[in-house]
Amino acid sequence: MAREKIAMPHEEVEQFLAQQRWAVLATLDEDGSPWADLVACALVNRDLHFQVCRTTRSHANIERDPRVCCAMDVFPSYYEIKGASVHGHARRVEDSELCVTLASRLADPGVPVADPAGDDSDLYVVSLDDVFSFDFGRIQSKY
Repeated sequence: MAREKIAMPHEEVEQFLAQQRWAVLATLDEDGSPWADLVACALVNRDLHFQVCRTTRSHANIERDPRVCCAMDVFPSYYEIKGASVHGHARRVEDSELCVTLASRLADPGVPVADPAGDDSDLYVVSLDDVFSFDFGRIQSKY
């Protein structure tokens, strides 16, 4: 039996990503093995932006090899599980005005997050050219 198609249309993926504040960022270590960290994220101008502290292994990995995967999901109940993975090449954000704008979007009250305009972190962007998504609410054959 073929699997049901439960991917979200691109518009729904963008709506889903726009609601996310955190992503699991996967990078590649020097030996090619995966490494993951939790990072603050925001969807701006149809691109996913995320913040990485300069002292982390993820930052060193991106600087050496910019291939990344950012995964986000929600799971209120089984048939409400939704998620998306954005694959691509991270590019550092150099625009200081955009950094200031993103600082307010990435801020989460009560959670210490490095200042994107400061010296302790960098902002990166990855395009939505390669996205995998799923929405368990689309499952028709519920047992």
